[in-house]
Amino acid sequence: EVFLFTTVERELPETLKPVNPVELEQAFTLFSQASAELTNAYQELQQQVGRLTAELAVANGELRRQLQEKEALSQRLGLLLEALPAGVLVLDGDGCVAETNPAARLMLGLSLLGEAWADVAQRCLRPTTTPHEWALVPVDAATASDRRVSLVISSLDAAGRSIVLLHDVTEAHRMQQQLERHQRLSAMGEMAAGLAHQLRTPLATALLYTANLVKPNLAESDRMRFAEKSL
Repeated sequence: EVFLFTTVERELPETLKPVNPVELEQAFTLFSQASAELTNAYQELQQQVGRLTAELAVANGELRRQLQEKEALSQRLGLLLEALPAGVLVLDGDGCVAETNPAARLMLGLSLLGEAWADVAQRCLRPTTTPHEWALVPVDAATASDRRVSLVISSLDAAGRSIVLLHDVTEAHRMQQQLERHQRLSAMGEMAAGLAHQLRTPLATALLYTANLVKPNLAESDRMRFAEKSL
């Protein structure tokens, strides 16, 4: 029987030969190990994905919080710029007006965006004898022509942008003029008082000599002396 089976086995095609159980068991063992390793790797990948998802959610929450804080800060800064009595202009890297606040538009006019700051300054500002102070050219006929502003230009960032601050110093300039006028009047008063003091002494002396002239028993020589003294 063994001889016949071996003979038949040799005559069968290669694809129909019986499989060796040991090899089959080894193959299934290797397949099971590979499946287990793949399962473990998949589970580890799922755990990593879960951790990364949690970390990403935390990072997204932090980014959203920071974004909300920046938006709130931007809104507060915007409201502050809108309420500032000083004029604020933001210039881009080319020196053109990129942003303005209402005070700046009220001082310099509405059509400022995109204009070169040099052109705006030449049109709206006139130099004065006071350093860092400029006379403001009226925007229209209804605007007072004696307004003065102080001007400060500061660098804003590394991109070449800058910020222009315009402070209305008209009232301070008017008070300074009044102070100088009062000082001049005070000096004139002191000078007048000094002149009055210088005139009072010789006049009093002349009056004293003149009073002696009316004495009836005054000798003629004394009368002539008092008259000369009075003169």
